Amino acid sequence: MQFEHRELKKHKEAMIDAINSGSEIKIKEALNKNGRIIIEKLRNHIKDEDEVLYRIVLRDFKEEELQKMFALL
Repeated sequence: MQFEHRELKKHKEAMIDAINSGSEIKIKEALNKNGRIIIEKLRNHIKDEDEVLYRIVLRDFKEEELQKMFALL
């Protein structure tokens, strides 16, 4: 999952570079290309976290521990 975070950073930086260029064409291209990639990667990343991390938490923590953690939120 950390690899996914680095991948997202590359696309974010590409959009920032386009914005900083001041070119409307570059901005639109970057948003169209990198924005769409970020959205798709985030959707998949969140799905993976929900499916993988959530199951690990339920498997590794007792009910009382989960209640204490959620109480802190």
